[in-house]
Amino acid sequence: MALTGFIVGLVSLVLCSGLPAPIALVFSILGMRDTAPGAERAQAGRGFAIAGLVISILGTLMLAAVVVYLIVVFGAAFYFSGT
Repeated sequence: MALTGFIVGLVSLVLCSGLPAPIALVFSILGMRDTAPGAERAQAGRGFAIAGLVISILGTLMLAAVVVYLIVVFGAAFYFSGT
């Protein structure tokens, strides 16, 4: 889970401008849970889980910024169109 969250988060930043970032966030959180020191079967990959969490948070923030920008632009266009 940790490695999957890292890879999907990296792909979301590099290729897709944040679209799969929320999915990466879920995988990274699950990876953090699986690699926790107190987990039943503690696994390796804690670094990948942390890196995936940070990258997916950045991608999610970037996605939110794009959505807010589009809402503002289309809202302004609708408001000033006179309709």
